[in-house]
Amino acid sequence: MKRRLLGALPLLVGALALGHAAAWPPALVLLAVIAAVSAVGPRWEVDTGRQFLASVVGAGAGYLLASFAYEPEPGWLGDGWAKLCCSALLAALARSLLIAPRGGSALTLALAFAALTFAGKARNPAYAGYVVAFLLSGVGALEESTRRLGQRDRDHGIVLAVRHEDRQRRVRRGLLPRERRRERQIGR
Repeated sequence: MKRRLLGALPLLVGALALGHAAAWPPALVLLAVIAAVSAVGPRWEVDTGRQFLASVVGAGAGYLLASFAYEPEPGWLGDGWAKLCCSALLAALARSLLIAPRGGSALTLALAFAALTFAGKARNPAYAGYVVAFLLSGVGALEESTRRLGQRDRDHGIVLAVRHEDRQRRVRRGLLPRERRRERQIGR
């Protein structure tokens, strides 16, 4: 649960930046959807093509959300930038529904950072604070992700070492005659 909430923080910061730079109705919808998806957690284990499709569907939903819920005003974020921001946020959010998405959390953070960049097109005095908050939460999410990957790699390395040691022991005992013949042919 902690991992999911930590992974959702950069998305929440991007949605808050959008709300402060443009309008609150689409940002509030995004905040509610991010909270709901973070509570549900990853559910689908799909292949690479379907992972890409999930991101595209999320981006399309973000584009529609901005089309229906955002009315641009002079001096605020333009219509195109708001649509891009919502699209990037929901594409990143769609990836959080996937079990072990290709590219990991780094690609999800890249989409969220793109959304933050699009929200920064409007002049906003609090934008620097959103960037700092995003960077801190993004580093925390990446650290948690690499810690999880590090544990899995360490476990995989232990399994490989045990397999290698078992194979070497069987070769020494003569249980694998093919290996002995190969060694004689090579000249070891």
